[in-house]
Amino acid sequence: MLTVDLHSPPDPGVLSMPADQLTAVPVLCERLRAEGFEDAIVVAADVGEAKDAAVFAKHLGCPSPSSTSGGPAPRSGRRRWR
Repeated sequence: MLTVDLHSPPDPGVLSMPADQLTAVPVLCERLRAEGFEDAIVVAADVGEAKDAAVFAKHLGCPSPSSTSGGPAPRSGRRRWR
C-alpha cells in the first residue's frame, strides 16, 4: 500500500499489509514556484506542523520563522484577547 503525506505514519501492525509513505512536497513546491511564490514566507499553523513547514521552506528556498528559531519567540508584553 502506498500513502501520500499522512498526518502521522500508521503504527506497525495497524494495517494488514506493508505500507510505504510518499511525500508530495517536491511536486507541490515545484508548482508553487511556477505560480510565483518565490518570495513567500512559510509559517506553520501550529507547533505540530512546524517541522513540515520547515521542509516546505527548505524546498522553496524561503524563510520560515519556525525553522530559523532555536525555540519559541520571546513574548513582549501580555496578550489581550477579547
